[in-house]
Amino acid sequence: MHVRRTFAELSVEEIFLPWVAHFLRRGRLALVLGSGISYGSDLPSWEVLLDRMFSAESVGKPDTTDLKLMAEMFRSRVCKGDREVFLEKVHAALYESHNPDLAVLRREETLTALSSFLLSSKRGTATNVVTYNYDDLLERYLVSCGLAVEPIFDPSHWINDVDVSIHHPHGYLPFNDKLPRSFDIVLDRRSYNRLLTEGGDKWIEEISTIMRTHFCLFVGISLKDERFDAIIDMVGSRHIALKEGHAAWGVAFKTAGESVDSSAWADRGVYAKELGSYTELPDALLRIVRRAAEVQLDEFSS
Repeated sequence: MHVRRTFAELSVEEIFLPWVAHFLRRGRLALVLGSGISYGSDLPSWEVLLDRMFSAESVGKPDTTDLKLMAEMFRSRVCKGDREVFLEKVHAALYESHNPDLAVLRREETLTALSSFLLSSKRGTATNVVTYNYDDLLERYLVSCGLAVEPIFDPSHWINDVDVSIHHPHGYLPFNDKLPRSFDIVLDRRSYNRLLTEGGDKWIEEISTIMRTHFCLFVGISLKDERFDAIIDMVGSRHIALKEGHAAWGVAFKTAGESVDSSAWADRGVYAKELGSYTELPDALLRIVRRAAEVQLDEFSS
């Protein structure tokens, strides 16, 4: 039986690495990704996305700091409530400065590090990803590596025989606009409201099931989204890892300057791994994968 660890012990790298690597080797690890992972590929933050959308229409931004309200006003005033027009304009702003060349994509260190968890290996492989991004950077990268990848953007779906399933609860807008995309995206205030009342429970069930049955790595994720925080809180109260006596059921990578401190994650059963800056993230992720491979090598040598 694997040794259980306390939060204090996990601050020691030589304890932390094999502990997380254990879950990867058992095929029990899942990735939960926020918007921060796409910045290296010239994809915008939420605020910059809206700036681009208003600028493209030569329309002044509303006098509000509420980004959901700002997006709602764009949908209603600029797009006249037309969903297809709205999605097209979001797509254009999302990929405005993105270079789709695979050689460029493969140089993005965070994307490469995340993909290393998903590439099939006897060292252990993650097969489920939850991403709150609309883009398909990860899908394109993995397909270029020869993996069968399925983007899931509707909670009512079949289970298919693929290497990696990538769940998009906030919507999916692939770079190639001829590919299937989600019916709508969660960006403005009304779409957030609909998520709570029209099928949002299906996504909650889908995401919480993945989280409850996996050890999760949270990358670029914040607890500021109340709906997401509620899922984390709910999962943390019943996760099998905690019932088995583990200190945590996941790890959240964060920097010391972030507004949500480590104790907030700890209260939800997640260990916060603090980095000096996000430039350290790729190496921090790769150390976990390498440690899992080293354990495999040790077993072959014994």
